[in-house]
Amino acid sequence: MSFTIYSDGSGTTGGPAGIGFVAYADGLPFSEGSLPLASATNQQAELLAAAHALDSLPEGQDVVLVSDSKYLVRGYTEYLPKWREGGWRRRRGPVANLHYCHRLIVAVERHRSVRFEWTLGHNGTEGNERADRRR
Repeated sequence: MSFTIYSDGSGTTGGPAGIGFVAYADGLPFSEGSLPLASATNQQAELLAAAHALDSLPEGQDVVLVSDSKYLVRGYTEYLPKWREGGWRRRRGPVANLHYCHRLIVAVERHRSVRFEWTLGHNGTEGNERADRRR
């Protein structure tokens, strides 16, 4: 069985936020969920949405995680390996949202493979639109 997850998060600095996700198993709806957050930035909500979505699946799966957040997709695929190698520091100082990055790493490591893909938001992609409505 292979899974495709669409995750979405929304928030404002210091204000309420929310996350939503929709998971498909072999192209068929499998699960969906949402969670209100008392306070989170948009970036934190995006990281949490992906982590919660991955945690909703049985362990050891092959997963494609689709998000309209370049922060999430590029952060995990491009920047996170460099941050890890550099002791969780960037040229300009410590990595922002490190706690949330670690939370996502733990969720990814529960599975056999996770591939991150970016999609354009609010463009009619069914899974992305459903995840957006859930948050």
